Amino acid sequence: AKIAIPLDADNNWQLDTRAITRAQSKLVFLCSPNNPTGHVLNTNEVIALCNHLTDQALIVVDEAYIEFAGTDSLASQLDACPNLVILRTLSKAWGMAGLRCGSVLASPAIIGLLRKIMAPYPLPVTTQRVVSEALSDANSALMRQRVKQLLEQRELMAEQLSGLCMIENIWPSQANFLLLKVSDAAGLTAAAAIAGILIRNQSAQPGLKNCIRISIGTAEENTALLNFLNTYQEPL
Repeated sequence: AKIAIPLDADNNWQLDTRAITRAQSKLVFLCSPNNPTGHVLNTNEVIALCNHLTDQALIVVDEAYIEFAGTDSLASQLDACPNLVILRTLSKAWGMAGLRCGSVLASPAIIGLLRKIMAPYPLPVTTQRVVSEALSDANSALMRQRVKQLLEQRELMAEQLSGLCMIENIWPSQANFLLLKVSDAAGLTAAAAIAGILIRNQSAQPGLKNCIRISIGTAEENTALLNFLNTYQEPL
């Protein structure tokens, strides 16, 4: 059975390691940077969890947004943590979600088990060619430049959003989005949709009532969002 364990909102959204260990699960799935909070998990806590559950569970960390974070991948801990598994993707920073291409980083023993259940020919030749070209030195440098520009836009957006009275809190982010607490998430997202702007209402998530997630786009897209928010009037 699937067990959902909320992050500790009072501790910067970090892991509730005691609850995780009490669950006695065989697989523990984590996300760092996390979606939708945008924070990075504490490396020492993840390592401690791996050590505590060495003979019990695999600790699977989804690092889909790691290129936007100001921290290194947990992949450097694979030798020390044989039950650690890292998931990476080309869907976010690389902008290639349509390829449906990602990777698994783990110990040789875990990779050996995965090979036994992996479908034959999992990657089409066309996908392999596109990925090989995308990962060239020139394109990798271009990706890093685009990420740098996006991070600059993220900080600018956070600064400009902080001046709006409807926004009660903005959490620090190490991803390509911001999590905001507003007074009326449902009303705001509905009005934004009418204006052609997609905002994700996160109110259904534990501890995120009246919270929204906004993705950081181009300067023009961000300006359009700010213009909408500046003119939006909450219903009486």
